[in-house]
Amino acid sequence: MTFLSAALRERPILRGALIVPSVIALIFSLFNLTVAPDPAAMAAHVTIATVNEDTGLPFPPVNMASRMIEGLGSRLPMHLQAFDTEASARAALEAEEVAALIVFPADFSTAIAGQGPVPLTLVTSGSLTMGEAQMTGALPAMLESGVASAVQGIRLALAQGRMPDMTPPVALQSEVLNAPVNAAARMAPFIANFVTALSALVGGIIGWVGTRGLAGTRGAALRTLFPVIALPLSAAVLAAIVTSLAGGSFLALWLAVAGLGIAFGWFFAGSLALFGPLALVVLVPLVFWQPALGGAQMPLAAGPAWLQNASVLGLDQIGGHYRAILLGGSTGFPWALAGIAAVAGLTMIWLRGALVRQTAPVAA
Repeated sequence: MTFLSAALRERPILRGALIVPSVIALIFSLFNLTVAPDPAAMAAHVTIATVNEDTGLPFPPVNMASRMIEGLGSRLPMHLQAFDTEASARAALEAEEVAALIVFPADFSTAIAGQGPVPLTLVTSGSLTMGEAQMTGALPAMLESGVASAVQGIRLALAQGRMPDMTPPVALQSEVLNAPVNAAARMAPFIANFVTALSALVGGIIGWVGTRGLAGTRGAALRTLFPVIALPLSAAVLAAIVTSLAGGSFLALWLAVAGLGIAFGWFFAGSLALFGPLALVVLVPLVFWQPALGGAQMPLAAGPAWLQNASVLGLDQIGGHYRAILLGGSTGFPWALAGIAAVAGLTMIWLRGALVRQTAPVAA
C-alpha cells in the first residue's frame, strides 16, 4: 500500500475521506435509532377532546352521542377526554393539551333518528408535532367511515323497534406480517438508506478536494480506491449499530450497504471529478431526498408530484432491499442500479484522468 500511504502523507485531507464516512454512520445511526419513535406508544399519549352537546331522544330515551363516544373510545388508539364546552376544548387544543376536538351537536340524536345527514364537527391543529399531525390527519376518514357505519346500524335498529346495539358487527382478526421487533426496526431501513448515500457523498467530496491537481492516472486510481476502502468500513459500523439495536442480519446488511456504498461512491467521485462543484447541484438533492426517492421511509407516490418523475431511476429498490433484510420481505439487491452507478462512476473517473493527461504540460 505504498501508493496509498504516500498519498495520505502528501495530502492529509485524504485521511478524512477514509474516516468521515464511518463517523457519519456512527453518529447518524446511533442517535436516531436510540430515540426511534414508537407509533403505538405515541398513539396512547395522543388525547382527543370530545364535547357532547347532544340533547338526546325522548323516546326511546337515549343519548346517541354518549353511545358513540363510548364506541370510539374502545376503537381508537388515542385517549378520549370529555370537555363541558366547545370553548374550553378549543382552548385546550390551542394550548396543545389535546391533539384534536370532536363536537357532537345538540341535534345529533335527532339527526340519527331521521333520514338526513348527521352533523359532526372535527377540529385539528396544524401546530402539533409531526407524529401527532400524522395521526390526527387520519381522523377525518376514520371518523366519517366509523360514524357512518354506526349510524346505519342505529337507524336499522330504530326502524325495527329495538334499542340500538353499539357492538361492532365485524369481529376483526388482525395479523401483522413481518412485525418489527421494536420501534428502532421501523426506522432502520431509512437510516441505512440515508447513511449509505450521505457517507458516499461526504467521502466523495473530501476525496475530490484531496485529489485535485494530481496527475491523471494517479488521481483516477485514488478516486477509485478510496470508496473501496472507506465505504465497506462505514458499512460495518452502520450494520453493527443497526443490527444490535433493531435486529436483522449483520452480514446481509453489511454486504448490501458496502456494495451500494462503493457504487454510489464511484458515481459521486466521478461526477465531482468530471463536473466539479456543479455536480453538487444534482448530488446533494439526490442524497437529501432519500426519504422519498429511496423508498425506505415512505413510498415515492406520497412525495410531491414533480419528484415522482424520478421514479424512473428505481432508487426505491434500495429501500425495498433494506426492508427485506431488516423487516422481512422479498425485494432483492438492486444489481442493475448498483451496476449502472458503478460503471458510470468509473467511466467518469478515468475519463477525467485521461483528460488531465492530455492537457498536462509536456516536460522539457
